[in-house]
Amino acid sequence: MGSEVLQTGHGRVWMQTGGAAPDSTMTYKGLARLGAFTLPRGDITPVSGPSPFSYDEFRVIDEMKGAAALPTTSIIMRLGITNPLLTEQCPMHLQARYGKCENPRDPVGGWELILGYEQARITNVGGDQQTALEEADRAVVLLTGDVTARKMWVIRQLSLAETGEAEVLREVAAIIVSDYISCGDCGYRSDGEQRVLAVVNGSGTGSPGLAPELLFSVDGGSTWDEYDIDSLTGNEQPSDIAVVGTNIVVPSQGSISLHLSTLTDPDTWTEVTTGFVAGGAPNAIHSEDSANTWVVGQGGYIYKIENPANGVFSVQAAGAVFNDNLLDIHGIDARNLVAVGANGLIVKTTNGGSTWTEVTGPTVATINKIWMRTAYRWLIGDAVGRLYYTQDGGITWTENVFPMSGLGQVYDLGFCDHPDSPYGFMVASDGTHGYIFRSLDGGSSWYQLPDFEGSTPTNYALTCLAVGISGNYAIAGGVEASGAGADGILVVAK
Repeated sequence: MGSEVLQTGHGRVWMQTGGAAPDSTMTYKGLARLGAFTLPRGDITPVSGPSPFSYDEFRVIDEMKGAAALPTTSIIMRLGITNPLLTEQCPMHLQARYGKCENPRDPVGGWELILGYEQARITNVGGDQQTALEEADRAVVLLTGDVTARKMWVIRQLSLAETGEAEVLREVAAIIVSDYISCGDCGYRSDGEQRVLAVVNGSGTGSPGLAPELLFSVDGGSTWDEYDIDSLTGNEQPSDIAVVGTNIVVPSQGSISLHLSTLTDPDTWTEVTTGFVAGGAPNAIHSEDSANTWVVGQGGYIYKIENPANGVFSVQAAGAVFNDNLLDIHGIDARNLVAVGANGLIVKTTNGGSTWTEVTGPTVATINKIWMRTAYRWLIGDAVGRLYYTQDGGITWTENVFPMSGLGQVYDLGFCDHPDSPYGFMVASDGTHGYIFRSLDGGSSWYQLPDFEGSTPTNYALTCLAVGISGNYAIAGGVEASGAGADGILVVAK
């Protein structure tokens, strides 16, 4: 639609009762419409001070922003045999999808812009007169629901592009978006999707040798600065990356340690070995805040870290408890976390790791990725290309079929802004090529990017992923071709 003005006739309503989640379905509501919306951002109150030029005069010297309120709208539906406005008690996910030449009932390609209402609650329902006394009273009965949502999203179509070709000379091991919205008052301006960090493997001990590197971007991946991680040797590869407070933390299975730098000086690195066990080399890291970080590793080891510079604070699980290698960990807060690994191993904690309990999973394959949406809804991706979800904390599991199910591997996935967001991304590879998938409904369905014409840049595998906060940004990393010494690759979706 380009720069054309959108009209109400270009919009259609989609609804996901029960909210955006893997176990609910987004459906087309052809006999519904959404009314006007409000998106309160917080009133501005002036802060005044005495004028230095004249008595009894004052001038505005600052502004104080008030608290933002929740977005509101209304939904209007005709009374029918089924009436979700009258029966639905739980929050739902609403979307106004806009298009012009597309099929409005197509859930993947039938839109060009989406206004989404996450966790939309019907706060009040009213209706027209319900019956007629005479012929002149006959009319269609309309129901109107007042809606208050947790968040309003503006979702756009995305294209794919390779970036960092000159800098990415080996496989990208891990990548994160670690940013915040800033209007530039303190010298840094960002929409929250500009600061991106990736770690790239070294070339081993051969000649010429390349040390593992940190790639650092402050423009969403358009340009990159390179920093050698000189605390790693040429044959010690990075395993993962996290930002903990102001520290950049890179665990390495090869060195059995952490490697620390800072956001302000990423050219200086320090190795921390304290507390790590030879049989429990670290594979993955998850940080909730500067005082609550977990690292999982070989042999089923789980480490708690309170200050990365001090190393391991405590060993929460050792090899005698869970004998299989743990490869990933994710949590929704400092108490609820899940870790996964080889031979379908899944372990969870509800008390911050004081105790970890094994959960019976749906697969015996290696589980590459865990994403906790809530304490009870999780998604896992495995090494045989399957995606599964649970809605009861791991008691039962359902396969989440997507266009490449059962081919290759599901490597990574993430949702935007917060764990149970409606909008997310996933990377999977079929054995010869890696692809980026997108979800508009909390992981219930997935489709392959790009939205526009074009294709995924040529690669052998996309194995890691980072997502932004808007629902319109993701960046994936991996390897460009098969074989030793192949270049890495970074692919941006925006």
